[in-house]
Parts: sequence; C-alpha cells; structure tokens
Amino acid sequence: AQDKVEELRTALISAKTNISPRREYFLQLWGSSVELHETIRCAIVRSHL
Repeated sequence: AQDKVEELRTALISAKTNISPRREYFLQLWGSSVELHETIRCAIVRSHL
C-alpha cells in the first residue's frame, strides 16, 4: 500500500510539473482519494463517539 502511495505521489508531482493529458486525471484521482479518506476518518470518529 505504501508503494502505491509513493507511486501516486511521484505521478502527481510529474503530472504537475509536466503539462500532460494525464494531469487532470491525477488531480481528480488525488481529490477523490482525499475525499474518500476524509469520509472514512469521519465515519471512524463518529463510531467512537
């Protein structure tokens, strides 16, 4: 899992520096994963209350 995170981060960095068709895809992917993590975190916090 950690390798995937590093791989995604590296891809994101290159996507930001090199304007390419993949740039939007990676930014959308990153945005949706951040939202997903936030949703999971909120659910965990709620379940512990």
